[in-house]
Amino acid sequence: MFVATNARPNFTTVSYRTYYQLNGNVYDDTLVKTNIDIGGNIFPVASASAPNSYMLDY
Repeated sequence: MFVATNARPNFTTVSYRTYYQLNGNVYDDTLVKTNIDIGGNIFPVASASAPNSYMLDY
């Protein structure tokens, strides 16, 4: 298995490309290290208790 040293660009979550070989084929995947916040985009969520019926969530 090989893990890229630079983070993937244009992602809200810091992630790294991984490559591994299995039966002569090369596969790629994404690695997210521990203690990293997943996501980061704010989106509105309906809420009856919020002043304008929406609250922001991550």
